Amino acid sequence: MTLGQHTKRRTFLTGSAAVAATSILGAALPVRPAGAQQAGRTPIRRPIPKSGEMIPAIGLGTFETFDILPGEPRDDLRDVIRLFHENGGRVIDTSPLYGTAEVCVGDFIMDLGIADDIFITNKTWTTGDYLSDNSHSERQLRQSRERLWRERIDVLQVHSLENHDQVRHWLAHKKAEGSIRYIGITQWSPEYYDTMERLVNTGTLDFVQIAYTIVTRAAEQRLLDACSANGRRGPGQHSL
Repeated sequence: MTLGQHTKRRTFLTGSAAVAATSILGAALPVRPAGAQQAGRTPIRRPIPKSGEMIPAIGLGTFETFDILPGEPRDDLRDVIRLFHENGGRVIDTSPLYGTAEVCVGDFIMDLGIADDIFITNKTWTTGDYLSDNSHSERQLRQSRERLWRERIDVLQVHSLENHDQVRHWLAHKKAEGSIRYIGITQWSPEYYDTMERLVNTGTLDFVQIAYTIVTRAAEQRLLDACSANGRRGPGQHSL
């Protein structure tokens, strides 16, 4: 690793607002009671470049882990969100494609009385019956809002760049009318990072969600610089 690469990675890791859980790292750490957090310590927070709004740098992901079959026990997941919030966590990442994850998150944050204190990053995956058909996107957003018990979604991102040319324009319209606060794109595969870089450079995005880990570092080549230059918040994907 060159000095420049090391500096770039260190800067990103300390400055990014990762909206997904550190699932791999978390699994290796011992479980501590909520009271074990050192007094006076709060999670690292970073500003969203486009607005200056402060959010914690690490969030909670829900892929697979929050997809619980109806009727199956899920109190353990409720406790995860409770402890997450009690220790300063605020950002939760989910998607309609994650099975019952949206349902679980919505039920838990309402039951715990913390819904207004949670920053939700969600996704949309739609095509439409014909060119410029936004009915699928509208239906999915309505469903997500019902599942999450929210009038407005904090972040809505094009999941894996699916139909992104059409959906990005629709997202811009929903942001303008106030249904969502920030828009973004996601993709876990580095082979799409050239496309993501091009979209970042349009200046219309607020968030970019990517795979960026010790063993997945392709984003360092150009994408992170593009995000920095265009004021994007570039979170990692599920495990930093």
